[in-house]
Amino acid sequence: MPNSKLYKLIKEKLTLGQVIKNYKEMCSLLEQEQKTGKSKILQLENLKRYIDLEKEKQKFIVAEIYTEPLPKEDKRKLGNKSIYVPHIELLLLNYLSKQTGFKATLTLKKLFLLMGMINPKYIEEDKTMLKTKHEHITDYQINHFYQRTYQKLRKIIFDTLRNLKNRCLIEYEELTIINIIEPDINGILNTSIRSATDEEKKNIVAAKKIVLNEMGLESITLVHLKFKHEEFYNKVNMLLKNDYNINYVYTDIKILFTREHIIQALEQAEINMEKLMLNNKVIKAVNEQANYNLEKSQKNYDEQVEEYLKHIIGKPSQMSLSKFFKLTDIYLDAQFELAELLLKI
Repeated sequence: MPNSKLYKLIKEKLTLGQVIKNYKEMCSLLEQEQKTGKSKILQLENLKRYIDLEKEKQKFIVAEIYTEPLPKEDKRKLGNKSIYVPHIELLLLNYLSKQTGFKATLTLKKLFLLMGMINPKYIEEDKTMLKTKHEHITDYQINHFYQRTYQKLRKIIFDTLRNLKNRCLIEYEELTIINIIEPDINGILNTSIRSATDEEKKNIVAAKKIVLNEMGLESITLVHLKFKHEEFYNKVNMLLKNDYNINYVYTDIKILFTREHIIQALEQAEINMEKLMLNNKVIKAVNEQANYNLEKSQKNYDEQVEEYLKHIIGKPSQMSLSKFFKLTDIYLDAQFELAELLLKI
C-alpha cells in the first residue's frame, strides 16, 4: 500500500516546477528523517514512486507529481526499469532488423512515431486549430500536455536504448544537427544541414546559457516546466543566427548495430513478449479471484450476522460476532503482493 501520509504531504507541500534547494530542505518539507549512505539512496528511490525529480547539483526540481504512485520494482532484473521497455524494445528491434547497412539515424519525434507512442498530429497539429476546434483546450492545457508527455516519452526511449546498449546489441549517440548558412567550395553562401563541430557545439551551449541567464532560469528543465520553451528556443536561435549564421539546431539519434545480433534478439524478444502477456493475464485472473473471494466472504459474513441478529435481543458483543469468519482488506493486499512476488516475471 502507498505511504498515504507521504503522498498527502507531497500533494500539499510540492508544486510542479518547484525548486528544493537541497536534501535537507526536502526532508523538512515532507517530514522525513534525514538519512545517509544506502538508506538515503533507498529513501530517494521510494520518493521517486510519487514524484519525478530532476537533480541540479544539490537542488531538486519537481518535474512531475504522479496521480498514482508507481509500483515497486525489482531492481535485480535487467532491463526492468520501465514497464514500457519490453514493448519498445520489440518494436525497435523489428525496425532495425529491416534496415540495410549497420546504422539508423532518426529524430526523437520520428522514433516516437515509429514506436506507435504518438500519432502524426502530435508533431503536425497547429495549436491555434486545436483551440478553435475544442473550446475547453487552452494554451496552458496544450503546453502542459506537451511538457509532461515529451519528457515521459523521451525517458521511455532512452531507457530502451540504454538497455539494448548494456546488452551490446547497439551503440547510440545523440548528434547535434545544425541548419547553417556558409560558403560552399566556390565561396557562394548556401544553406546546409550537417552535424555541428565541437566548436559549434560550444557556441550553442554558450548561447543557451546566455539566454538562461537573461530569463532568470537555472536549467533547461525549468524552461520546460515553466512553459518557456518557445520563448527560450526563439531567443537561442536568434542569438545563433546573428552571431554564427546558424538558423536552428536539432538533435538526431544515431544507432549502430549488427543485423545478425538484432535478428537473434528480436526472436527472443518476441518469445519474451508472449510470456509477459500470458503472465499479465494469469496475474490479472488470480487477483480477480482474490477480489471475488473477499466479496464472497463479506457477503457470507453479512448473511450469517443478519441471521444471528434475528435470534437475539439487544446489541451483540464483538466477542459474539467474532465467531463469524470473514476475510479483510489485509487478505487482498497480501494476495496481490504475493502475486507480484511469486508470479510476476
